Amino acid sequence: MPCHSTLFSFFIFIFTKPFSKNNYFSTMKNVTTNQNMPTFWERLYQPFGHGVAVFVVAAATMLVSALLRSMGILDISPIIFWVVWATFLLCFALFNSVLSLNTKLDMNQYWFKSTSIYTALVLSIGALAWLFSGLSLKEAGSFQFIFIVITFGYLLFLSMARFMRKIVELAQKEDNRWQQRSRKK
Repeated sequence: MPCHSTLFSFFIFIFTKPFSKNNYFSTMKNVTTNQNMPTFWERLYQPFGHGVAVFVVAAATMLVSALLRSMGILDISPIIFWVVWATFLLCFALFNSVLSLNTKLDMNQYWFKSTSIYTALVLSIGALAWLFSGLSLKEAGSFQFIFIVITFGYLLFLSMARFMRKIVELAQKEDNRWQQRSRKK
């Protein structure tokens, strides 16, 4: 039992400390660049962090489903693995698009990284779905069409987020101009 309490306290430390101002992770210096290293939460806001989190959860879901299916506890169709694939692609598309509003990166860099990670997720989670189900994407039924819809929706979400961010930046510039004009008077 002491091992469980140590792990529990470690996770409590990891997930609560990044919110305080002075903690170990935010004050740790990078030796080569002398900059603050990003915290766990800051890394999660990057497209690579999204991709890793989505892949890990999707792989764990598929693994648990495969184990329950092989042990005979659940009688599920092999198509469930393609459902998990589509579900987590949609989760990545939504969260990545929404969190793109808060990124410090240039939007062109963010788009390149995001679409690269999305492509990697399509291939890697798709390979896991194929491996666990034994069905190809063509044999899985309408999932080719679902993939096209999710991909089109992802690009649409990213475009909308970029447009909203551009509008906010323009509004901030105008607000700064008005504030400067009012100070001069």
